[in-house]
Amino acid sequence: MSGTLFNLILKDLALQKKMLVFLVFFVVLLMFSLSTEGGASPYITATVGASVFWTLSVCSYEGFYKSDRLFASLPISRNEMVRSRYLGGVLALLIAIAIVAVIGFLASALGMKEGLRGITTSEALISFLTASFLLFGYLPVYFKVGYLKSRMLNIVVFAILGVVIAGISLLMDAIGVTSLGISTTAMVLIVLVLWIILGLVSYTLATRFFAKRAL
Repeated sequence: MSGTLFNLILKDLALQKKMLVFLVFFVVLLMFSLSTEGGASPYITATVGASVFWTLSVCSYEGFYKSDRLFASLPISRNEMVRSRYLGGVLALLIAIAIVAVIGFLASALGMKEGLRGITTSEALISFLTASFLLFGYLPVYFKVGYLKSRMLNIVVFAILGVVIAGISLLMDAIGVTSLGISTTAMVLIVLVLWIILGLVSYTLATRFFAKRAL
């Protein structure tokens, strides 16, 4: 990773350090309010919500202060700007998973609320994939039209992605992975390949859109 790219990611963390406190509060609120018997996993909801909120917050900050115009005047390529946003989004997701894991562990150890426990590996994986797909869908739109216009499309973009993700989940439940004779290892590899393909397609679209966008 080049020094410039690292500094761009570090810049996002520095700008959002105050947001980190709110993010922890946001995660705690979601986990405690959603930890009901038989309900959706509060860990997945909290992780996805926190990571997406972080990325949108960074994009809104840059959109409000028109930082992309400033960066365009510096010796920074547009491709580096795009890469930093993708890497920053993945880093935010990993931070969100870590926060959820720590809060879940403490809540379980201290008996703060019945039903709260440590996050499982499958929940962490599902959280990572779901948030990644949302990120892959949003960023090309952001780099195509900028934050001010993209925020008007956020509901549509996330609604479509939500329907697609839910549809895939329901389809897998209806078909049944075991009935297909697919082992767990093979399924993990398939998901990993799918994640890489979608990530590359998203990144390619984002770089092309941003290269043609007037700043």
